[in-house]
Amino acid sequence: MSYSGLEALFAASKNDLKTPADVLVLFLHWKLCKEGYQCTGIGEDGGEGSGSELLPSSWNSSPEVYTLNYKNDKGQSFLLKVFKIGDSVSINIMKQPEEKVAEVTLEIKTYISDDLTDYNKVFASKDDLNKHVEKLLDNFKEAEKKKQEAGPSVTEEDLDPLREYPRRPRVDDEPP
Repeated sequence: MSYSGLEALFAASKNDLKTPADVLVLFLHWKLCKEGYQCTGIGEDGGEGSGSELLPSSWNSSPEVYTLNYKNDKGQSFLLKVFKIGDSVSINIMKQPEEKVAEVTLEIKTYISDDLTDYNKVFASKDDLNKHVEKLLDNFKEAEKKKQEAGPSVTEEDLDPLREYPRRPRVDDEPP
């Protein structure tokens, strides 16, 4: 597995990293950027930015909850919310505006060491962390695929009882 760009992102954010949970969120951010998403801001309503591969300022201002907004080039957007619960984190990805959610809980010390200064030492188990994040993203993409396979949604216009529908000629060979 190639981790190209992760070390550069780590170096760019090194001075902002205060806790192992910060490093885990940094890894999530890197993975999402690698998948074609860009961060558009922080907070639940912070998705108005143009998008960047760098984390926004104050992204880790709250040590208990991280809330980042992302979108891709197709205009799809979602909210990444990471809750710190003791020695673990609950990672939630919510598709907006449909509010479809994929979630995973990970123990921080299994994947991130306490040495936050050295890229070569900070990840205790980078490959395992990557597998969990990929599984989370696959669950998220699977929910998206199911929605697309369900077909178009019914709109108010489709349910209008006074709407005139276009006439279509019969296509079978049987007489009426």
